[in-house]
Amino acid sequence: MILVDLNQVMLSNLLMQLGNHTNAEIEEGMVRHMVLNSLRSYRTKFGPEYGELVIACDNTNYWRKQYFPYYKANRKKARENSDLDWKAVFECLNKIRQELKEFFPYKVVDIESAEADDIIGTIANNYGSELDFGEKILILSGDKDYIQLHKYSNVKQYDPTRKKWVTHNDPQQYLKEHILRGDSGDGVPNVLSSDNCFVVRLFYFQTFAFTFSFITVLNVIASIFLITIFIFSSISTLLIEIVIFFSFIILIFSPSIPPIS
Repeated sequence: MILVDLNQVMLSNLLMQLGNHTNAEIEEGMVRHMVLNSLRSYRTKFGPEYGELVIACDNTNYWRKQYFPYYKANRKKARENSDLDWKAVFECLNKIRQELKEFFPYKVVDIESAEADDIIGTIANNYGSELDFGEKILILSGDKDYIQLHKYSNVKQYDPTRKKWVTHNDPQQYLKEHILRGDSGDGVPNVLSSDNCFVVRLFYFQTFAFTFSFITVLNVIASIFLITIFIFSSISTLLIEIVIFFSFIILIFSPSIPPIS
């Protein structure tokens, strides 16, 4: 069987259609054509060896988020800062997914609160074999989380976006390292960090960016001030005003001295 991570297929086709024009209007008909053409090409290319397509969908309200509130929290912030109309994107993708369920002969699996990862992982665990027998299973996705399923000899993975096979010498070792290191893309910290480290890091980065911009503005103002003084003042007056200026800056930015009790 061919296990397709539908969300990745649809998003890759959508972004390919938009290119660098992230503020362009979403052409639903074109996205539908590209998604259907991709599924058809996968079936034509891999069907003779691996069999029929099984399409795994991402549902809403992921169960992981119910247990871990920071799951994929940084992705939401990135979408808010993007020029892309994500509301229109998800409306388009949800409509295509529903059409696949109703009008096409593909097997579509969509389970409440589950992601495509859960569906593909469950099927691979149920039908995978560590010995060299059983139905051949092909995972169509570039997601490295699926590497842990390579422990089954009848499970292979192909990245349709980069058009290359995904392999690893030691899938079980990869799983252990992945757990220890965490996954910044999903907002999952490593074993030494706090649960909210990625959310807090984003806050600190934004604060640093604002502070850096503020200091840059101060530097520009100071430069203009000094040039003006240099042009319109005598050398002796210039030295006095420079001393006064930097004394004023130090007074503003130095920490306050606590009173002596």
